[in-house]
Amino acid sequence: MKKINFKKKAKYLFASLVVLGQVVSSSVLPVVANVGVIFPKEVTVEYDNNKMYVAKGTHADGSAFDERIPPLYAVYEGKRQPIFCIEPAVPIVNNVTPGYTSNPLPAFANDQRSKFLTVLWKYAGNDEDTQQVAQLMLWEHQRGMTINYLRRPDGVVMDIAPVKAKINQIIADYEKKPSFDGQKVTVKEGESITLTDIDNVGLERFDTLMKNSNPANVDWSIKGNKLTITPNKNSNENGTLVIGKSLDVGTPVAYSLAGSQQVMAGAIDDPNVFSVNLQVIKTGDIKVTKLDEGTGEPVPNTEFDLKNLSDGKTQKVKTDAKGEGLLKDVYDGTEVEITETFVPAPYVKAKNNTKKVTVKAGQVTPVEFRNERATGKSTLTKVDKTTETDKPLNPNYPMTGAKYGWFKEDGTLLKESTLDKNQTATVEGQPLGNYYWKETVAPVGYTLDPEKHVVELTYKDQDTPVVVKDSKSNDDVIRMNIDWQKLIQNATNEIFKNGVEFTAKNQRTGEEIVQTTATVDGKKGYLKFSDLPLDDYVITETKGVEGYDPVDPIEIKHVYDKDTKSFTFTVTDQKSGNLLNEETFTQEELSKGENVDLGTYTLKDKATVNEEPSVGISTQAHTGDGKTQTFTWGEDVKFYDDVTITQKNFPEGTQLVYETIQVAIYTDKEQKETEKDVWSSGKLDVNMSDKEITERVMSEYDYQKDPKGTRYYFKEVVYIKKGDNEFEKIAEHNFDGKEKTQDITPVAEPKKETPKQETPKETPKGSLPYTGEEMMRGASVLGLLLLLGVGGAMYLKRKKKTDLSEDQTKENN
Repeated sequence: MKKINFKKKAKYLFASLVVLGQVVSSSVLPVVANVGVIFPKEVTVEYDNNKMYVAKGTHADGSAFDERIPPLYAVYEGKRQPIFCIEPAVPIVNNVTPGYTSNPLPAFANDQRSKFLTVLWKYAGNDEDTQQVAQLMLWEHQRGMTINYLRRPDGVVMDIAPVKAKINQIIADYEKKPSFDGQKVTVKEGESITLTDIDNVGLERFDTLMKNSNPANVDWSIKGNKLTITPNKNSNENGTLVIGKSLDVGTPVAYSLAGSQQVMAGAIDDPNVFSVNLQVIKTGDIKVTKLDEGTGEPVPNTEFDLKNLSDGKTQKVKTDAKGEGLLKDVYDGTEVEITETFVPAPYVKAKNNTKKVTVKAGQVTPVEFRNERATGKSTLTKVDKTTETDKPLNPNYPMTGAKYGWFKEDGTLLKESTLDKNQTATVEGQPLGNYYWKETVAPVGYTLDPEKHVVELTYKDQDTPVVVKDSKSNDDVIRMNIDWQKLIQNATNEIFKNGVEFTAKNQRTGEEIVQTTATVDGKKGYLKFSDLPLDDYVITETKGVEGYDPVDPIEIKHVYDKDTKSFTFTVTDQKSGNLLNEETFTQEELSKGENVDLGTYTLKDKATVNEEPSVGISTQAHTGDGKTQTFTWGEDVKFYDDVTITQKNFPEGTQLVYETIQVAIYTDKEQKETEKDVWSSGKLDVNMSDKEITERVMSEYDYQKDPKGTRYYFKEVVYIKKGDNEFEKIAEHNFDGKEKTQDITPVAEPKKETPKQETPKETPKGSLPYTGEEMMRGASVLGLLLLLGVGGAMYLKRKKKTDLSEDQTKENN
């Protein structure tokens, strides 16, 4: 080796101090190694004296540099790690020197180029020649030296420039980053994005995810010059993905030993990385659209419940003026159930008012609901005004063929319908609003219903798709009027007569309508049959004027001609057949509602001798004095009926009989009355030689058998005796019990006693004989004996009881 001059000694001293300082500091500052290349705490440094290279150049100060430099190795755990000298002026005395310990790199060696040179050189050539060129490049970098001469141990001078260039290129290639380094990327969850390195820096060499450098938690892969990033369901919404090179990653160290040269074991503690700033779109939106089913127009103010089927939470959405409602930020893959909860008038909920969608990140998932407007339905039913059913008053005119119009409120005709067999017409699907039904064509035999049958189709609620409002129309048959004055005529005068009864009898149904003449608007003897339903009638004088024959019956008939659609009405004297009046009207004319006027007449009766037999009955009920009709319940009283019968014009040989009947009226707890015939006089002969007879009939009925408070009345019947047991009733009296003179009623207060009336033994003609009473002789004696017998029995019983009581008393004493 060369002689050591002063400068070298000074450098050696300085190096020794540095090594000493590092040894001291190593005991305080621990060496932390990255995962990858790990160096031991202590190694043996070796070199081969036979492999000395000669390097020549200049120091940084311009002084000459000429050294013999062998390749250095750290030996540990069976490994032989190339190392580099970082103190060229300090020797290593022995070729095998144990005891070197690791320390943090000194500041001048703690830079990227020093680390790259000490570890990447081997990729230029993993041999000692390349190692020594890297050693020279390390001194040039750290010390500022210039070394361009290197002679191998075999004496061959190396051309180090190409090797230097190759090492520099390897370092430069290592430091290159892909073209997308630092780029900001947006990617949707569930989708992938691929980035391409257009600079072709060897993307596959970036093979390691740096620690804590994937906060977005995405999946990634590299193939060729492409990086593919795929967020998953556990990814976060943002973060930076940092991927580096794992090549030779570790913690470089300086190995030191007091008095010996300091060496460096190379590793990369700050590897080359690239980064991608990520924004992960994990959520999407749901847009609910509500449209009119018919027009497609938007429907605002509709409300929906959106239920997250993952967590069960529900959010409400309401559509805006565009008919749209938006639910934002729903996580990708979430299944959401959308239910329509409210629709504004006049809409009703959709038939399928619940739908499900799955949200996709970064997308707006559309959901459309279409709703129908509520509509109206109305059915008109036609009935006969009189029967109040679909059964016509006159079966000859069955209400068929009627037509009704369906009108808007303003009178616009929307539809005209002919009623069906059930007399109904129906409209459906009508927009809500106000309408009315009106008859446009009346059926034959009926008048036109003039009424507007208003129908208000009003929105009910969101669950009622069809609002139903029905209507009813009453149609009346065509009706007729006929009137007259009743006139009686004798030989000297004509008199308009009130109180004459006429009966109009329907020839089809037999129904009768009775009217009586009276003074109306100054017209005496006036009568009018008005509003007669369309049919045929015979009008008869049923109660006329005594001494006058009734007028002949009047017959009203009508016919309908289908060809001319008209009615012809005739009024005829039924007896003579004389036509009194004839009128013809079309159905259309009559449908307007005015009654058919059959005319006004004067009906005359002429005085005649009335030879018909007649009988009259008048009566008076009483308790014996001919007038008293009350009695006190429990008193001994008899009931009588004074019967007056008048008769005339009966043929000779006619035998009349009469019968008096006593009727009891019972009242129950609920004040309901029932009647019962309790006694009859039997049939009693009438003396036909007298025009009028009066007889007193006594009832043999014991009223005290009835409940207290029972009332009574008498009624009478007159018969013609046809044979021994054959009778023809010709008159009856008070069968309705309304004649007060026939009542006998109990009273609360007792009546004063009245002298007992003796029954006359003989009844002269014209007096009031008793019928049915018998005297019971000896009744008083029998009653007295009965009283004495009862009294004696009571005395004996009382005495026996007294004697028994005395005997009991003695026994007790």
